Amino acid sequence: MAVLAAGGYLGVRVNQLSGEVAASQARTDDLTRALTLAADPATNRALLRSTGSGQDTAVVLSGPTAAAVMPMNLKPNDSGHIYVVWGASTDTPVPLALFDVSAGSTDPELLTWSADAHKHTTFAVSLEPGRQAPPRPSDVLASGQVAPA
Repeated sequence: MAVLAAGGYLGVRVNQLSGEVAASQARTDDLTRALTLAADPATNRALLRSTGSGQDTAVVLSGPTAAAVMPMNLKPNDSGHIYVVWGASTDTPVPLALFDVSAGSTDPELLTWSADAHKHTTFAVSLEPGRQAPPRPSDVLASGQVAPA
């Protein structure tokens, strides 16, 4: 009986460790992709500063087909809200990508991106209710322009 209990415990523990290894590998893959994006000379970088305090809030890395946002001073959002990256180079801001910020995380968030999104030279971030981007931002938290290389 003790052998069966020990075997059951080991099976559960191996399954837990397998999940942790898979999560760690996924995080490593995401960090590698973000580092590759940051090192690419075709990637534009925009430091976003708070519209209120001027505090550095996030960095947007915008490549021709990939992008990432590095949250620096964005509060974690709950499941009823989503952060939106806006292209603000046009008369009307355009929603470009959605992302979440987890508590305690400073990891870059990889974004779904397009060549049209990469054309923007000014970006903004807002926190929106729901899980979809609205037609226009309700309250811009931070904004910034692409810095010269």
